[in-house]
Amino acid sequence: MEQMLIHLSDLHIGRGFKETRMAKKLVAEISKLYPKVPVIISGDITDSGARCQCRKARSILKDLSKTNPVLPVPGNHDYNWFGIIGKPKANRTWKEYLGTPHGWKEERGNWLGPEQDPKGIDGIGIWHYNDIVFIGIDTGDPNDEVGTAEGYVSEVQRNALLRALQIHSVNKMRVVILHHHPFQRTIGLKLKGADALMKVLGGNCELLLFGHKHRFETWSNYKNIPHIISSHKSTAEQYGGKLEYIVIRAQDPGKPNMRISHFLEKFNV
Repeated sequence: MEQMLIHLSDLHIGRGFKETRMAKKLVAEISKLYPKVPVIISGDITDSGARCQCRKARSILKDLSKTNPVLPVPGNHDYNWFGIIGKPKANRTWKEYLGTPHGWKEERGNWLGPEQDPKGIDGIGIWHYNDIVFIGIDTGDPNDEVGTAEGYVSEVQRNALLRALQIHSVNKMRVVILHHHPFQRTIGLKLKGADALMKVLGGNCELLLFGHKHRFETWSNYKNIPHIISSHKSTAEQYGGKLEYIVIRAQDPGKPNMRISHFLEKFNV
C-alpha cells in the first residue's frame, strides 16, 4: 500500500500581497492535482503572527481542507513580529486560528496543546493517519525563552517526544514535524536544545520534516534517521517562474520493507 504526503513550509502569509497570492495558487494546484493527500506545513505560515494574518491564513487553509487534510506546526514568525520580536499573545492567537488540523475525519482543538498529551505537556502533538503517526513539536518558542529566530525545544518536550516515539514504534511510520533546522548551525538560526533533540530522534523516527532556512535539502540515513527533508519557502517562485512543493511517497508504511521517496512537483504561476 502506498501513502502520499505533501510538505509545505514558510508561506509567510502577510509579508506582502505576493505571498497571499502565491499561497492561493499553491492551494488551488494541490487541490486539483492531489486531492485527499495530507498536507503537512512546517511553520512560518504567517509572517508576523498578527491576528489579521492568522485570519487570512486560516481562510486559505480552510479552502485547502475542502479537498485535503491539513496538519500545521508553528514557527518563529508565527509568534514574533518579523520573526524576532516576541508577542505575548501570539501563542493564543495561533491556537485560535491555526492550531486546529482541518479536513480529517476527526477534527479537534489545538493539536499541540497540553490537553492532547497524556501527561499534559504543551508543545507536543500526536496525529494518526492509517499506518502513519505524525508527531509535531512546537519549536517556535512561544514563551520567548531564546528571544530570537533560533527557536527552542525544552527538556520536557523532548521527554514527551521520546515517549510518543517509543509508544508508536511497532507497525507505524513515525513522521516528526518541526519548524527549525535541528542540526545545522548558523548565526541567529541555531535551535536551542537541538543536539539533545537529535539524540531522541536517532533510531526512533522514519521521516523528519522541517523548514525555516528556505532551502530544499534532503539527507538519507543521517544521525540514524532514514529520511530527512527540509523544505524551501513554498510561496517563493523558483527557477523559470514556477512554484514547487514536495511530494512524499511511502510504500508499505510501518512494514519492514517500507520505502520512502520524494520529488518536487512544479507548476507555472
